[in-house]
Amino acid sequence: ERKFNYARLDGSTSQQKRVAILESFSSEKGNIPGSPDVLIMSLRAGGVGLNLTEANHVFILDQWWNYYLELQCMDRVHRIGQKR
Repeated sequence: ERKFNYARLDGSTSQQKRVAILESFSSEKGNIPGSPDVLIMSLRAGGVGLNLTEANHVFILDQWWNYYLELQCMDRVHRIGQKR
């Protein structure tokens, strides 16, 4: 059984905690023990203002009425020039 470290980011996450989660998820800090392998977030929290090129998969579990918001969220992971 493999265990994954994860972090959750949603509308109730404070700005300070949000920054800490995103920094610990980044590729530079990803090898630190306890840093998250999986980032779980709501579309509203993750669709705007993020660059998540450290990730390589997106699973949308909370579909939104606006399909373009989902596309924007996926584009946070799949950026031009990304090598993952």
